[in-house]
Amino acid sequence: MIPVTEALARTAKGRLKYDSQWFEVGDIQRVLEECISPPHLSAGVLTKRSPEAGKTKSTSDSTEARSELAPKAEAPADNPAASRDYDSIDETQSFLEVFIIEAEERWSSKSKEAVERRRRHLEEYCQQVQRKAESQLQELQAQRDTLGHRQMQKLQSQEESRYRQQWRQQQELQSEHSRHARLLDDKLKHAEQIKAEEEIARLRNEESRIHMSSLITLEDQLERYRSSSEESLTGCQHLHLVDANRLGELKKVLILATNQLHNIMEEARNVRALQQHVEQLAALVDQLKAHQQLVQLVVADANAKADAIVQKQAEEQATRSREAKEKASHLKQGEPTIPSQVQAGGDAVLEASKESDNIQASDGQLLCVQEDAYQEYALLQEKMKAFEASFQHLVTSVEAKKFRFDIARAVNTPINAISPASGSHLRDKLQRICNLLSGQYVEVAGKRVAATDQPHGLSYVKNLLAKKLVRQGDGQVSSQHESAFAIAAVSSIVCQRFPDVQQLMIAHFYRKCPYLVPYYIPKEEGQSNEDHYRALGYEYTDSVVEKQDKFLNRMSGLMRLYAAILISSPLKNEHPYGIEHGWIWLTRILNLEPRADITATLIYDFLQVAGHTMMKIYGRQFQKLVHYLCYSYLSKIEAVTPQGSGGPVTRLKIFLQKCVKAGSIEPPTGLLPLGFWNT
Repeated sequence: MIPVTEALARTAKGRLKYDSQWFEVGDIQRVLEECISPPHLSAGVLTKRSPEAGKTKSTSDSTEARSELAPKAEAPADNPAASRDYDSIDETQSFLEVFIIEAEERWSSKSKEAVERRRRHLEEYCQQVQRKAESQLQELQAQRDTLGHRQMQKLQSQEESRYRQQWRQQQELQSEHSRHARLLDDKLKHAEQIKAEEEIARLRNEESRIHMSSLITLEDQLERYRSSSEESLTGCQHLHLVDANRLGELKKVLILATNQLHNIMEEARNVRALQQHVEQLAALVDQLKAHQQLVQLVVADANAKADAIVQKQAEEQATRSREAKEKASHLKQGEPTIPSQVQAGGDAVLEASKESDNIQASDGQLLCVQEDAYQEYALLQEKMKAFEASFQHLVTSVEAKKFRFDIARAVNTPINAISPASGSHLRDKLQRICNLLSGQYVEVAGKRVAATDQPHGLSYVKNLLAKKLVRQGDGQVSSQHESAFAIAAVSSIVCQRFPDVQQLMIAHFYRKCPYLVPYYIPKEEGQSNEDHYRALGYEYTDSVVEKQDKFLNRMSGLMRLYAAILISSPLKNEHPYGIEHGWIWLTRILNLEPRADITATLIYDFLQVAGHTMMKIYGRQFQKLVHYLCYSYLSKIEAVTPQGSGGPVTRLKIFLQKCVKAGSIEPPTGLLPLGFWNT
């Protein structure tokens, strides 16, 4: 669409040039002349005519024009051209000029009207455009709002979806974590259950093994009692003097005991050996023991009756013979008879001689131990008894049973794990033991336990630890000699940091093996054989003493651990119980009379473990001691050794001869190397 101003500029009138500066530039004369002069018509408009014809024609034209214009004069009053008074037109003006002016006015009016219409149309169009623009703007705004709302909803939906996804992932992770935790917990519980079941099974098997061993021992005892009873009854030649009913009861008891023994042993072997089997068999053994005594009494009574009968017959015969001889003698010589009181004097003299021998043996007990060694031994035993009395309530209290169990596990776990694997391994076990002895909490099987949880609990732990370390000697070391050095290394450092543990360890060593004092404990007056053997270090199982080879093996393990402690190397500072105690022990035992088996065994084990170190430290003095031992003291050991039991003596003799010949002693097998603690 063409703008209005441009359309007007294209019209004929719009192409006219207007000079608004004509008055100022001095062009007034020309303008006035143009206004005064008649209008100039083009040559094509006016025809060539005569002046008269032109005048006539001009007049007629004017009249026609006026007549033509007359009706138009009746136009509405608002038209300025219609109100023109044509009669008042100046004569100087032609009708054409008037027509032109009117036409211009009409066209001007039309132009104004057209412009006005155009303006109104333009305003309406602008209003429509504005309304349309506003409508479109509103629509765009609505679309934008809708789009923004949709995008916002979409973002919110995406955010909610992402949040829900993250929440689901978090829930899944938590669920997976919980499931994994439950799985691990189930596995742990299952493992603990399996371990507990295995431990229970192991304990049951161990208990069953112990019970079976006891049953076998009781079976042997019962068999001995039964065989002894049967032999007594079979070997008795005077059963005819025993009442038949009583003899039948005695034989019936043997048959019933044999059947009960068979049933008990069969049930123990087929199912499992239980304590009740041991108790039943022990009761049966006691019954047969009493039965054996009863059989012996019956047999003795029968023999006594037979002897009485024989003696009575012999006495009667001797009386008759003596009376006959006396009569004959009296008749011949008349000598007096000797009183019976005088003949009894010989027995009194014999009893006095026996009593004198007992007194002499009692005085000889001082040769079993040196005085200073015995004082040391007695002092340590008294201290240990007083120390054990301080926590006696923990041993007997039912409420402290769980504490004792946990503490026992806390002590046994690191000690049983001691091995010469590496220095870091030993340091870990040592740290656990020291933490426990310091009253700190330690973790055992998922539980935290401390010695200070009970009054006097620390004393209980120290005594238990010392006893456990000593028991490693007659247990682990007796079967594996090389293990002594790792246990000794840990023990020496523990004794260095806790001096009271050292005294307890030495006291337990002396209690388990009094030969480490050395002290050959004599049998006291009125003391039973079992008590005496227990004091010497023997162990009893169901009132049966252990065999000699087992006893010597245990004593050997204790001596090897004791000697390994003497030569061990602590991490720092001075050794709390060093090699000088080894020199003291060796000189003390050489000042005592040797005993069979045990003296040779202990000297051999001591020299094999500590001999190399003593040779390095004491040099020639120790060589003299070994020379004396080889050529003087060994003969004393051989003198007290029974025939057929010379194994320990032979080993010691070969070892001493090798040492004297080489002038040195080789290091023991398994000795920890220098710098071991740094590995």
